[in-house]
Amino acid sequence: QIIRNTFLNCGHEPGTTPPVANYNYGMYLQSYLTVVDGNYIFRSGQYAIHMYSQVALLHQNIVRNNTFSHSGAMKQSPHMVIGGGYNVIPNAAYIYNNTFYGSGLSGVNGTGAIDMLGVTNLYILNNSFLNLPYYGVNVGEQENAVNVTIKNNIFRNVAIAGLSTYSTPIRQANPGNITNLACGTN
Repeated sequence: QIIRNTFLNCGHEPGTTPPVANYNYGMYLQSYLTVVDGNYIFRSGQYAIHMYSQVALLHQNIVRNNTFSHSGAMKQSPHMVIGGGYNVIPNAAYIYNNTFYGSGLSGVNGTGAIDMLGVTNLYILNNSFLNLPYYGVNVGEQENAVNVTIKNNIFRNVAIAGLSTYSTPIRQANPGNITNLACGTN
């Protein structure tokens, strides 16, 4: 369990002008049955949470009640990436009651909040996505996404950068890779 921590400037070199960011993460999870609850993650160099494994370990992880702010300055990365390598499919992750605010150093030079790379049974519920330059959730861009539920989320000032290919609260990058995507308020 990772509960009630503050992660500040992970991968940022304080006092540099402009701020220098490295490819560091707030946390890198290669586990199952992990609860990430009540944390504040601010200005990670790349992802606030990188949930990725090349072996079958990414099952039933819970990310809830966290605040993510201005991650991804180095590589214009989202706050969170969920995915697996070598045909590993993360299964049954729950992401709920989180606040995703801005991305990048200034909140306008990053990308979005959540990227999915080959996921199954992912639930994104009751989150707030605020002031994101391109998207809130990016589904199925590089690999398949099966049984993804995105419900009861708030998207406010999302897609403020205005780039046509990315500018949307929920981006279905490759609809052919998506099976059973449920979005709505019920």
